[in-house]
Amino acid sequence: MAQSAMTIRMDSQIKKQFDKLCQQFGMSTNTAINIFVNQVVRSRAIPFIITSKDDEKEEIRKKGLEAFYQIRKEMEESNDEEISLSEINKEIKLSRHERYCVCLNHEKPQCSNYSGIGVSTNGRDCTAL
Repeated sequence: MAQSAMTIRMDSQIKKQFDKLCQQFGMSTNTAINIFVNQVVRSRAIPFIITSKDDEKEEIRKKGLEAFYQIRKEMEESNDEEISLSEINKEIKLSRHERYCVCLNHEKPQCSNYSGIGVSTNGRDCTAL
């Protein structure tokens, strides 16, 4: 197999540390880089997880918390009643039912299940969501 030369640039301190580690592993730097490249080609992926910098993660977390607290504040300031978990589940079921009926081309007033009574419509069970 024909070989090609490759030149890369990296921080000189990192290179010294990498060379030393490769020597401890009993291989040359060239061999270590070839192992890496072959693994990337074989798996068609980088063989480790690449993550964002900690400050980027912190900024994302901070924005998420700010949004959460803003929504909480708006809810506390509104005059809306709190709803129970069963009421939330009922709303979810109704929403799914409406979406299911749209898929079946049901008109809401014609769908006998729209009120949540659990009757099959057009041979299809609207409650099986």
